[in-house]
Amino acid sequence: MKQTIRIIVALALALVLGITVIVAAVLIMPERFDEVYFGEMADKYERLRTVEGEKVVIIGGSSVAFGVNSERMERYLGRPVVNFGLYGPLGTTIMLDLTRGHIHEGDIVVIAAEPDHQTMSMTFNGEGFWQCCDSDFTMLFKLRGDKIGQMLGSFWIYAQKKLNFYRYGKAQPNDVYSHSSFNERGDMVFRRNDVDMDDWFDDEVLIDLDPSIIDDEFIDYVNDYVAYCRRQGATVYWSYPPMNILAVQQDYEERLVYATYLREHLDCEVISNLDDYILWPGYFYDTNYHVNTRGMSVHTANLTQDLVNMIGGGERVDMTLDAP
Repeated sequence: MKQTIRIIVALALALVLGITVIVAAVLIMPERFDEVYFGEMADKYERLRTVEGEKVVIIGGSSVAFGVNSERMERYLGRPVVNFGLYGPLGTTIMLDLTRGHIHEGDIVVIAAEPDHQTMSMTFNGEGFWQCCDSDFTMLFKLRGDKIGQMLGSFWIYAQKKLNFYRYGKAQPNDVYSHSSFNERGDMVFRRNDVDMDDWFDDEVLIDLDPSIIDDEFIDYVNDYVAYCRRQGATVYWSYPPMNILAVQQDYEERLVYATYLREHLDCEVISNLDDYILWPGYFYDTNYHVNTRGMSVHTANLTQDLVNMIGGGERVDMTLDAP
């Protein structure tokens, strides 16, 4: 009996040691995801941490990555702007978590999550976030709540992909979904001149502006974040992403119900008119939220004007002469 117990213990220790060795090897291995789209997250996080002065941080999914020209915004706002959006399915809450500890007195945070059940819920993509962290593992220390368990559960998928990249060579994409599509500010600089969708919109992923897509737990999470920012002396606003008019399912009265729901349930001010962010389909690229280069100018102007109206000064934002 004692011999059997010794064997079981020895096997268990060997298993734990083997797993530890594999985990350590994956973590100390040189970065493998730095050239893919997720590789941009480490740069955005670095800018968030190191930019000096009172700043504007714009949080969202890929609509922020594709839609915000922070350099142009800075000309009107007179303060640095951090483009802190990358990929909606990562989850809005992880983007909020990453900013904690880096929001200071006088800062302005704008949350512009896409109206989708993934982005307006507690959804979190652990495997995708592992790829984001591959270039900066300090982001792991920002994980809160059950995200830690989800990261542990998705580690082996990430590890397998990383080991395959190590064996066969890492991915080197050359389209819009690559790290090289961004500049040092975290803005999309890949030229997107046309509409790359049949009939100028994606009919498989429509835009549902209905309060039912919003989880109560998500609202609570955002409101807790708003309270945190206020304690730091910062201000949080809610805005909207650019939305393709052909994909919006609700009429004006139904959209008003959605906007009213947000105003009544969020503890931060909604600074934007929803319909101002529903744009002509020619401004979009490959999804109903991803604007092309012309659309980027329009969306940036809309958001900048809303912020100018809140900050003061009353200057009219006109970026038509500054279009790329």
